[in-house]
Amino acid sequence: MPGVRFPVTINGIPVVTAPAEIDIITAGQLRTVLLHSVAHGQATIVVDMTGTTFCDSAGFSVLVRAHKQTLAEGGGLRLVIPADSAVARSFTLTGLDRIIPRFASLDHALAPGPGPAIRPLRPPPPARSTAEGATVISMPSGAGFSKQLIRSYTQVVFNERQIGRAAEFFAPDVTWQGSTGPALHGRDRVIALIGEVLGALDGLTATEQDMIVHADIVTARYRIEATHSRVLFGVPATGRPIRWEPTSTYRIAEGKIVNAVTSGNLASILRRVGGWP
Repeated sequence: MPGVRFPVTINGIPVVTAPAEIDIITAGQLRTVLLHSVAHGQATIVVDMTGTTFCDSAGFSVLVRAHKQTLAEGGGLRLVIPADSAVARSFTLTGLDRIIPRFASLDHALAPGPGPAIRPLRPPPPARSTAEGATVISMPSGAGFSKQLIRSYTQVVFNERQIGRAAEFFAPDVTWQGSTGPALHGRDRVIALIGEVLGALDGLTATEQDMIVHADIVTARYRIEATHSRVLFGVPATGRPIRWEPTSTYRIAEGKIVNAVTSGNLASILRRVGGWP
């Protein structure tokens, strides 16, 4: 299984070495290895991501699901991620560092107890008041609200194509990271990208396949079907139906999406459909 190593046991704890890049393909391989360990009675698993330079939302989804499964068995995942790595920044940005404990070194992750986890505490923001003294109540937090927000966003913006309402779901300083290219910063830029995609894909429908929710972090896997009717990402219209299954991880704060990381290289899919190199 290229890039993913079956675990070795150190101090009675299985250690899985993650691949250098965790994407839609290698995430499935990592999931197989982790499930194999859980199925063989290993409740606590260390995932060594020291050599991992990239992890998209498909990888996040696998790690969150495996963590929940090991927690149910009385253990949990322990991730080894150096504090100065790009992956560490992604975990902090998405808020996943509040869900799965991560450690700066393998020795710390294997220490009894275990050792010092890098898990910054983020207290919820207090209610704010206007100059007139009227209190502005923050939107409710918790898994139930986060799930409903993302489902409403998917239905309203994508399935009903109400792009004019997209601003209702995003914080002004939202960050959006796709599987290729630089991250987009700011609500207007993110909505412009969504409008470009919807304008080029007729009859787009997004069907939820799976969703994992932990407080204000939501990871959802979709099946998306549409017809490629206009130029998109430099790929001329093919007039052909397309289908892909991206995974997106959202972080919610004060009732808005503040960060989104999504997998599934749509530009590559369009090129394959059109026979482009």
